[in-house]
Amino acid sequence: MSTDNEFLGDNGTLLVELDMRLTKEQWEAIYETPQNKRKAITDARNYWTGGLVPFTVDINAFSNEELLQIIAATKDYEKYTCIKFRNSYNGEKFHIRFVRGRGCSSSIGRVWRGQTIDLGKLCARKSIVIHEIGHALGLYHEHNRPDRDKYVQVLFQNVAPFAKSNFEKVRPNGVDYHGIPYDYSSIMHYGATAFTRNGKKTIQAKFKAKEHLMGRSTTLSFLDIKLLHRMYNCSKGCEKKDSDCPGIGFVNKDCQCVCPGEPIEICKSPEKPKKKKCEDFHHSCSFWAAQAIVTNIARAGLQKKNVIRIQYGCYGIAENPVICAVHR
Repeated sequence: MSTDNEFLGDNGTLLVELDMRLTKEQWEAIYETPQNKRKAITDARNYWTGGLVPFTVDINAFSNEELLQIIAATKDYEKYTCIKFRNSYNGEKFHIRFVRGRGCSSSIGRVWRGQTIDLGKLCARKSIVIHEIGHALGLYHEHNRPDRDKYVQVLFQNVAPFAKSNFEKVRPNGVDYHGIPYDYSSIMHYGATAFTRNGKKTIQAKFKAKEHLMGRSTTLSFLDIKLLHRMYNCSKGCEKKDSDCPGIGFVNKDCQCVCPGEPIEICKSPEKPKKKKCEDFHHSCSFWAAQAIVTNIARAGLQKKNVIRIQYGCYGIAENPVICAVHR
């Protein structure tokens, strides 16, 4: 990424990819330069404590319809995630201000008191506001992921010269994606002709069937929601884990397994069965437990190695009746 951009404003931020305002420290952590190649990589984002986002809106700057669009965007986050928005009170240290700006832009994560989301004349639409709030919560553009070349090809020859930096990849490990795979449907993904200089594609999906998904989302995608759940630990306190859910489902804020839908729905498939525990059955269990020995038990041609521990007694897998008969 070019370093020719000037740092803007009293907070010394840099406008990156036209809608992300990064601090100097964030920019150095995320984008690779000759100076920072050997620096330790840190997570440059700050999450909102408890997922609570105080905010204000400059009501005199927006029409009634635009105000409704802004509120509708916050409601989608509250509907699908554990993130909550409330009116900010005077003197509150950290909060977001929705203001009329020259374009559409936001800081990344919670970075300073009274940070703004700038919404120009064409930006106060629900889908765009959701995108900019995503930045404020800590989300980056999807097409800039370090692994993006496996999924899309950026056609730089078609990109307007002023916008080439918008397509630079972030440095490996510069951003924590919490194990979430690449998402063509993400609200944070550019469309196929974003910043084109000639009307031709600037981003081409390597899997053709996915191309129509890019830049078309009007709200959070399934994987956007899953990522935000992991970022903000929305299922904290739930007995279920994501591994209990079928497929790529995950445990939501209400401790339910949710699967891909419009954009999510309660999983219809049964949850993955939990491994049953078992009690002593085999006549030699007490001897094995006393000796704390390792046994190899062959049954139906299948070898099972079981370490018998004194404190746990004799145990095995529920499907093996040689060492387990009473399930609990």
